[in-house]
Amino acid sequence: MADIELDGASGLVLDLRNNPGGLFNEAVSAASQFLASGKVVLERNATGKITPVPVESGGSALTLPLVALINGGTASGAEIVTGALQDAHRATLVGEKT
Repeated sequence: MADIELDGASGLVLDLRNNPGGLFNEAVSAASQFLASGKVVLERNATGKITPVPVESGGSALTLPLVALINGGTASGAEIVTGALQDAHRATLVGEKT
């Protein structure tokens, strides 16, 4: 990401179309690359207890304009990333409902 900024990128397009999943921890890490603070997702356990999962520090693309492409095939971990970006007003979402 640092190289992209050094090369003069003026924005990023994150293509999550037809991305059917991913690991929970990787989704948190991916979303954290674009978020400076806050929460990525709310996790609910079997007893109904809700725990916020915070943004991990050290994101490398915190200020570049961001567009996320999504569609009906965007699911699971990709939806966690999309939802975090949307809730933080960090990216413009383009496409179809997931």
